[in-house]
Formats: sequence, C-alpha cells, structure tokens
Amino acid sequence: MKILFYILTPILGYIFNLVIGILVPISTIPLTWIIGKIENNNHMYKFRLDMFIQGIIRGVLTVFLLDYFHEYFESGVSFWWIIATIIWLSYLCIIAWKDSNPPEYEFSLNISPIIGYIIGILMFYH
Repeated sequence: MKILFYILTPILGYIFNLVIGILVPISTIPLTWIIGKIENNNHMYKFRLDMFIQGIIRGVLTVFLLDYFHEYFESGVSFWWIIATIIWLSYLCIIAWKDSNPPEYEFSLNISPIIGYIIGILMFYH
C-alpha cells in the first residue's frame, strides 16, 4: 500500500496544481479587477501583481493538499519524496517559460508558484 502512495504523490501533486491553477484565478477575479483599476496600465505583458499573488496561493495550496492527503490516509510517505515532487512541479514551471514574452511577465506567471511551494513547505513541514 505504501508503494501506491509513493506512486500517487507526483500524480496527485500535478493534478492538484492544475485544478488549483484554474480555481484560484476564478476566485480572485475581484482582486484582479481592483489591482487593474489601481495600476491603470493597459500593458498585458508586464509584471502582474495579481498573477504573482495567484501563483503564490497556488503553490501554498498545492503543498497543503499534498500534506492533507498524506495525513488523512496516514501514508507514511517520506518527507524527501514530497520535496522531490515539489522540485518536479517547480521544474515544470521553469520549462513553461516562453522566451517570446518579457521576463517580468514570465516571472509573475511561472516563478511565483515556486515561491508558493517554498512557503508551503515552510508552513506545513516545519
């Protein structure tokens, strides 16, 4: 049974990351609207504070759901396996970087979940 949890950890981490990547922007539409009104800048490809905040929330919630899954089922999966899963998710964020977009935009889109993963690990695995 423990082998099954080791196999499911990266798969569930990926699925949690995708689902949260859809739900967090939908739930933070008011935040996006308020920040858009405050900044009043029509440039689409720049550093976007709303995307940065959404990425951090996405990273923290992904780590939380992985932690909750393992605590709920008392899986006994090693802490280092969860770290390896988070490193794999971070790698997927880094390879999603597009060189055709400005680096400020890509930083707010792809690097903020990595910061969220780090914050989540510090919060839930201290």
